[in-house]
Amino acid sequence: MRTLALACVFFLGGVAVASSLSGTVSVDNEFSLYLSNSDSQLGNLVGSGNNWPSPLSFSVSLTPGSTYFLHIVGFNDGGPDMFIGSFSLSDTSFKFSNGSQALDTNTTDWKGNLTGFGNAYSTPLDFGANGTSPWGTLPGINSGAHFIWMDPNENVNLNNYFTEKITPNAVPEPATTAALAMGALGLLARRRRRSL
Repeated sequence: MRTLALACVFFLGGVAVASSLSGTVSVDNEFSLYLSNSDSQLGNLVGSGNNWPSPLSFSVSLTPGSTYFLHIVGFNDGGPDMFIGSFSLSDTSFKFSNGSQALDTNTTDWKGNLTGFGNAYSTPLDFGANGTSPWGTLPGINSGAHFIWMDPNENVNLNNYFTEKITPNAVPEPATTAALAMGALGLLARRRRRSL
């Protein structure tokens, strides 16, 4: 009977664990990383850096059911320039634009521009995977992550804006959750009767 009670707690309530976004990121030369609930607003500062050989690692909690935009503002002090990073979500409560809980910088999922968040976006330039010269292999960043940038002219003192959308996964309807719980409880009751 104790197993049945524990199953009820697991299926009908359980313990909520906060979801989080974490990652490791670098920009040649400087960057600021923000998390926003709107694509047209900068959002809350999560971290920054100005030493590209030493990537920044971060972790931030996510509010259940909210949509987020990961915003990176990259700044060029002189060519060559790049933005690279590896990002992950702690559980399946959220997903990146690629539909998974893991995302590296690439030219498919990331978009950017030179005019600011919320404006028209385009596809970044690709300068090769982590390990490519002149930057080499940056620690804490997956080998599949690519060095990307927006400005083909490598202009000095020009911000490059990069964005990625993080959306909540659908939560089952209460009736669906209850039906799953009742089915599991029935299965446990049958197993218990067989073992007696």
